[in-house]
Amino acid sequence: MRFWLSGLVFILNAAQQITAQTPDLRLITSLSTVVNETSGLIVQSPDSIWTLNDSGDSNRLYLCDTTTGAVARDILVVGAINTDWEELLPGDNDGYWYIGDFGNNFQNRTNLKLYRIAQPTTNYSGAVFAESINFSYEDQTAFPPPLNQWYFDCEAAVVWGDSIFLFTKDWTVPLIGFTRVFWIPKSPGTHVAQFVGTFYTDNTSYPRGGITGATLSPDKSRLVLISNRKMWVFYNYAGKQFLNGSVAELDFPDNLQKEAVAFAGDACTLYVTDEVNASGGGNLYSVDYCDFINSTNNPITTTARAWATPTDICWLDFAPQTLQVTQSNGQTIYQTQVDQATCHPLPPMAAGWYVVQLVSAQGLRLSLPIFHGR
Repeated sequence: MRFWLSGLVFILNAAQQITAQTPDLRLITSLSTVVNETSGLIVQSPDSIWTLNDSGDSNRLYLCDTTTGAVARDILVVGAINTDWEELLPGDNDGYWYIGDFGNNFQNRTNLKLYRIAQPTTNYSGAVFAESINFSYEDQTAFPPPLNQWYFDCEAAVVWGDSIFLFTKDWTVPLIGFTRVFWIPKSPGTHVAQFVGTFYTDNTSYPRGGITGATLSPDKSRLVLISNRKMWVFYNYAGKQFLNGSVAELDFPDNLQKEAVAFAGDACTLYVTDEVNASGGGNLYSVDYCDFINSTNNPITTTARAWATPTDICWLDFAPQTLQVTQSNGQTIYQTQVDQATCHPLPPMAAGWYVVQLVSAQGLRLSLPIFHGR
């Protein structure tokens, strides 16, 4: 039996994607060692940011000065436990902030949740009280599952309307290299996270392919995902269909551990933080990415699509020159030239996950994961 993923439903790099480029990463300041495991970010103003530490710290949020990096104040989150906090996200003009306690490195947690708190002000001090938004993944049945299903960790989320979108971090062995997208209601209670789609990131290494942060622009026209080493900007989409638009892939210019990202007052500037590790880090940076998606050398269309049938890989509004099929371990098992047809037969494949890539003469790509089973 063969199963397949349709690019019209389970979109994976479904828009034309430019070859990865490297933006400038401008150091703003080194952050206080109090937040050496910064793992979430909200920009309060040009002069201050809120952040949190992941597992191992207490249940506190920290306001940091963007000039000195010092902690100006901290807030205790009452009714919350920092099991593995990984994200701090603003509400959608609802008066709340959300803390993602959904880190799940060992894939065995049955207490995944977000905490909802009243949005604090810059001058606020003391404590805030948390309400719990509990959830489980609709397709996780083993705790932990087999290593080839280690995709139930999460470090990134955004709030959009009445929904929270979750972007999972891939720990599969061998590495498949994608993030799975789920949604839950943002209301306190207990929910089952519903699968939305899949996006191919990178299966060459965990730091490159594992999603660690997400942010949504205030006007909702841009969604940004980051890993330790890379950044993806989604744009030209309709409504909440951010997987169905265009995407630009950018490489960070260093090998530090990027963990958090947030828009910094305009649609082109991002703030990014990294954790302290053996190579350095513990800093706040700014990134201006608009030149990479507005370039006349980046001929993006919003209608390019790819999908698989039981026998073929097909595409629409795209002109591929080559077709390549890669195993989850990164090994290429099939590569061929393609003509102007809109479908091409899939080669014989053993059971497992694969990534199909269509590459144009200009180096633009459509990538799609398919699962072949028996």
